[in-house]
Amino acid sequence: MKKIISTLILLILCLNIFAQEEFDDFDSLFEDAGDISVEEVAPALTSVETNTENPSNQKNNSFFKPLTFSGYLEGEVGLAFLYNQKPDITGYFDFLNDLYFSARASKNLAIKGTVRTELPDFGISLRELYFDYLIFDRIYITAGKKTISWGYVRLFSNSDSYGDSTDLYGPLLTDIMTDTSGAILTQVQLPIFTGTINAVAFYKGSMKTTPSWKDFSLAGSIEMTLLNTSVNLFGRKYPSKEGNLSAQYKAPILGLEMKRTILSTDFYVQGQTSIKDFNKMNSFLGYEQFVVTGGFYRWWDNIIPKIGFNIEYQFIYMPNEIDSTAHRIAFAGGLGSLGKKKNMKIGLEWNHNVLAESGNVVLGFIVSGILPHAEWKTGLETTYGSLYTDRIPKIKFGSTIKVQMNY
Repeated sequence: MKKIISTLILLILCLNIFAQEEFDDFDSLFEDAGDISVEEVAPALTSVETNTENPSNQKNNSFFKPLTFSGYLEGEVGLAFLYNQKPDITGYFDFLNDLYFSARASKNLAIKGTVRTELPDFGISLRELYFDYLIFDRIYITAGKKTISWGYVRLFSNSDSYGDSTDLYGPLLTDIMTDTSGAILTQVQLPIFTGTINAVAFYKGSMKTTPSWKDFSLAGSIEMTLLNTSVNLFGRKYPSKEGNLSAQYKAPILGLEMKRTILSTDFYVQGQTSIKDFNKMNSFLGYEQFVVTGGFYRWWDNIIPKIGFNIEYQFIYMPNEIDSTAHRIAFAGGLGSLGKKKNMKIGLEWNHNVLAESGNVVLGFIVSGILPHAEWKTGLETTYGSLYTDRIPKIKFGSTIKVQMNY
């Protein structure tokens, strides 16, 4: 136990640091590398101005914004070749449309929402509907249906990479808020010194029954900037075993993460543990899981071709399980602005489970501008190892045309 804790402390001190279906878009590899914050602070906290006029008087209320709509549409169609012990050819079609709406009464109150439509599995859903409220120009409250995300880790927070049931340890171990999608929540943010205190309570049960406090998930974080290093202490409590949502119960989580930029490179490390019994924390019997994740990210946007890469390593230890450890590696990298028209991109993703000798490799190539509002995507994915199809590699090759529009 002491060795595990010593290793976590040492890692943190040393820091003073296609796959959405078959073939994912590699655009994220070429985006500008900004600071990753635990939770995006809403404009109400960062752009508060003095306005003593009556909010109901629109002429004197510079913050007033009537109901407005905008949206994002993407459609993709193509062919894919699959080989898993035998060859197969299939078609591919996907359609998604997000309709956003928002209105602001004053600097203190705004409402926002998203309606999503998807095909071919037809569905229309209210993805988000919440209000933002600012008190005393300092306390920021969000309430309603909203998805939030915490954490500095990039690759191991990707459900596409580690969302398969054949991965014994599951996806998104680094993001304790990943299950907020579809939840009814209240979030309170309070700026303090060089950081922010976050508190969230959310409910993911049926609205046909009256929930008790035992049915709520609770989470909190304190993020500060100290000596040019972002430090975040966080925790999460799941619904109680004695409540109506006992199936959602998990051991409480505590964690600490740090991030620092050195020579234009982001270095970060996160350690977290699931506590089984607070009375037995002096031995392994009190813990369900330890997870340590570290990595670095570098992006060069001032050269042609543009280049960027991200590498992460993750160690998982389950002290009370037979297969108790795992070592996982994730890599994403790519080149942008290729060709005479600077309209080509190439990217590579690799995810590998060291002890299981399994993983997958995805190579993608994208050409934009050949058709209006469209890009041509071609990808090759190989899945291999003991956890996948009895060590027989599974190969996917496809080519699609993807149309996108912001409106």
